Amino acid sequence: MAYLWASRVFTVTLMMVVPALLGGWADKSWGTAPGFTLLGAAVGLVGGISHLLSVTSAPKRAVPDHSDTKHRDSE
Repeated sequence: MAYLWASRVFTVTLMMVVPALLGGWADKSWGTAPGFTLLGAAVGLVGGISHLLSVTSAPKRAVPDHSDTKHRDSE
């Protein structure tokens, strides 16, 4: 379960950071600073927060419970 949440947090982080980095690259390439950086930051913020809200409000899926399985002792 921890891996699932770690991947979700990593995905949201990338969704927020990558557009700003791409905007910074575009600004350096075309000499338009800080236009595309701000645009990328805004798009990343909105996209990341909307994804975060959808992930946290998603209906809970049933996680298999393995607590009732019997473990055999090795002899």
